[in-house]
Amino acid sequence: MQRAGLHGPEDLSIVGYNDIPFATRPTVPLTIVRVPFDAIAAAAVDQLIDLIAGVPTSAWSFALTLIPRRTTARTAGLQAATPNRHPSPSTAR
Repeated sequence: MQRAGLHGPEDLSIVGYNDIPFATRPTVPLTIVRVPFDAIAAAAVDQLIDLIAGVPTSAWSFALTLIPRRTTARTAGLQAATPNRHPSPSTAR
């Protein structure tokens, strides 16, 4: 980024996935999306047990948490893009 002459977050925003220790380094604290892996793993085990027992299962989703740090900023004068909306697997039938 520096070799290209870019400066964050003015020229480029960077977002990481999960809150690894590197993300909190004082030089450039990285904006991250925190994922609830413990809850996902527990739900997957519960669903697997239900599948083995023949119990009907359903789709589930989990809330992710955005932890804004110094690698992202609002863009002056631009509106936020509208995210693509895709049906969840349970409603796409």
